[in-house]
Amino acid sequence: MRYIFKLKKLNIVLSLIILIGMNALDSCSKWNDFEKYIKDGETIYSGKVDSIQILPGFYRVRFVGKLSPDPKVKNVKIIWSDGLNKDSANIALSNGHSGILDTILKIGLEGTLNFKIQTFDDKGNTSLINEASGLVYGNNFTKELPNRPIASAVFGIVANRLRINWGQMDRTLNPFKTVIQYVNLKGDTVSVTTPMQEDATVIENVKVEGGLRYYTDFLPDSAVIDTLSSLVQTIRPYTAFSDSVATLAFNSFYNNFFDPSKSLFYLNTSHEEIASGWTQAIFFDIMLDNYARTKKPADLDKIKIMYQGAYARYGSFVWADIKNKNGWIYDDMLWMIVALIKGYNVTGEKAYLDTAISGLDFVWNDAYDPAVGAIKWSWKDGSKAYMATSNYPYIIAAMMLYNITRDEAYLDKAKKIYNWTRNNLFRPASGRVADHVVGNDPPGFEDYTCNQGTCIGANILLYKATGEAMYLNDAIKAADYTKNNMSNVNGILVAEDYGERGVFKAIFAQYIHELIYDMGQRQYLPWIKSNIASAWFNRDLLRNLMFLNYTVPTPTSVIKAYEACSGVAFMQLFNPELEN
Repeated sequence: MRYIFKLKKLNIVLSLIILIGMNALDSCSKWNDFEKYIKDGETIYSGKVDSIQILPGFYRVRFVGKLSPDPKVKNVKIIWSDGLNKDSANIALSNGHSGILDTILKIGLEGTLNFKIQTFDDKGNTSLINEASGLVYGNNFTKELPNRPIASAVFGIVANRLRINWGQMDRTLNPFKTVIQYVNLKGDTVSVTTPMQEDATVIENVKVEGGLRYYTDFLPDSAVIDTLSSLVQTIRPYTAFSDSVATLAFNSFYNNFFDPSKSLFYLNTSHEEIASGWTQAIFFDIMLDNYARTKKPADLDKIKIMYQGAYARYGSFVWADIKNKNGWIYDDMLWMIVALIKGYNVTGEKAYLDTAISGLDFVWNDAYDPAVGAIKWSWKDGSKAYMATSNYPYIIAAMMLYNITRDEAYLDKAKKIYNWTRNNLFRPASGRVADHVVGNDPPGFEDYTCNQGTCIGANILLYKATGEAMYLNDAIKAADYTKNNMSNVNGILVAEDYGERGVFKAIFAQYIHELIYDMGQRQYLPWIKSNIASAWFNRDLLRNLMFLNYTVPTPTSVIKAYEACSGVAFMQLFNPELEN
């Protein structure tokens, strides 16, 4: 038993010796592993750059960062990349630096870039890499910057003065000024800066032939270090010499559209066919206004020739034949009747008056509906439509004849029709004019300048005849609605770009002119002159033709007479000079 106990004790001692030996071997192995890391000495890092700001500029950035207080840091390396290309800069630090790294880096890339920043000390130790992203602006950005829109640029011969009327501009990218470059009368190139808050810029002693250019400056970011500029554009002012410009506009329209063989106006510049009958009446109006302005015998001859063309084409102005053979509906007839009465007032040609009187009598007898108290629009298919275009022109024609003949019957009929229009088409509170009433349906409100214009014209004539303030108030309301609701943000009238609707603004021009000049409502004059300026500014420079959309360049391809006439109409009636 004693032997067995001793043997067990020996085994325990041996086991303890073996265990201690294994632990010693493991400790030696771990020390050897650690020696691999410290055999070249302890790893030392230099102080890194913190609180990094990258402020954007044009192909450059302002780099700002807080340096470590480590005095051994002597150099900073910055690497930037857009993912495909990269570049770098090394920045040496002076002894006793301020602790702030503030430097400008020239960057050959643009867009959002990734920056890696690392410092080095005088022994070659490096910091851990710090990363940041920053924006760099370049040509791809600036070429998309919009230039400030020009509503019109008008050059006046007095003091060689240029007036630029600015359009509305999106402020998202913070445009803050526009720079205009021009040549003055001495031949010097001059730059003028105008802030975005100015609606117009006036420059004197401008030599227009020297050329005018402009661009807009932006600060698209609150931290941007450079001003970014749009591409330079050319300003095309027109000379605000009323007679010459108006004559050029009329002659260009006449020469491009008048058919000397039929003595009427073509539909378009390709001369394929004659324009529709009722629009010929509006073109006749424009010819009358041109003659009233120039008083030239040649322009009077043009009127007489066109009358003969219309006489030959439209049933010798036998109104029953015009209805049955030419297919004219009642508003077609009324446009021509109004034009003929105006023709008599301008030229004194009695044939025009006689033709108009017979025409208005025909319309009353054939189109007046006593059950409704209004003039029907059409005789076709049992039409139950009563339009603004058949009732306001009737009032205008009746009042024009009343002024000539003093026949009270015309005044009575005009008042009767006016009562229906005011109760059914006109909204006194807003000045809005409905386009039509069909049967028992509610009024159809489709905003057209011709309806607003004839409403103004009818009210003016009734006011002149009666002195009742309601008529003038309604005319002003209708004009206000047109200006405030049928113009864009820059006050330019709507295009109404559908076929014959292109003539609508030419009709409106007739009656807003009377409101401004006859009724003394000159508050509308700058608005109208702005439209004239915009239309002429965007003309086709080769043909000197304007377009129904005054805000875009006139197409250089085939255009219709309907589309080209309204700017001409305005220019015959209004003086488009610089001063209002």
